[in-house]
Amino acid sequence: MSTISQGQEFYAKTQARLMLGVGGVALALGLFMAVSFTTAPVAPIGMGGLMVGMGCWFHFSPVARIGADYLVFQPAPLARTHTILDSEVERIERKKKVLLVHYRRNDDKPDKSLRKLAFAMNMLTADDREALLGTVATRFEIVPIAK
Repeated sequence: MSTISQGQEFYAKTQARLMLGVGGVALALGLFMAVSFTTAPVAPIGMGGLMVGMGCWFHFSPVARIGADYLVFQPAPLARTHTILDSEVERIERKKKVLLVHYRRNDDKPDKSLRKLAFAMNMLTADDREALLGTVATRFEIVPIAK
């Protein structure tokens, strides 16, 4: 990984392995059924292809990026990308394998309630999860939640 000033990227390798493995099996099973039977359903082929595609996305696209003064989270291919400046972060909490970021946009009114972003870290490998927490902890205090 690169230095914090240049940014760090974290990939969902655990999720990618799962999607590629299950998708590959479903795709192979669907193709076997299509060759063996004349009236085979096409759903396993479509689902297998979709899962392999999502597995490739998880493997090659970062789900979390940490730049010099911002955090970026995109947990899924069609999910909205959340970019949060360091100056917008009020507090960060950790609940088991979930990182809760409480923030207020700079252009929000001061009396507006805080926004929350929950980032599930279970899709990261254990090493990447610890590296992400270590990098975030260098900038913010991470408060553990007992639930």
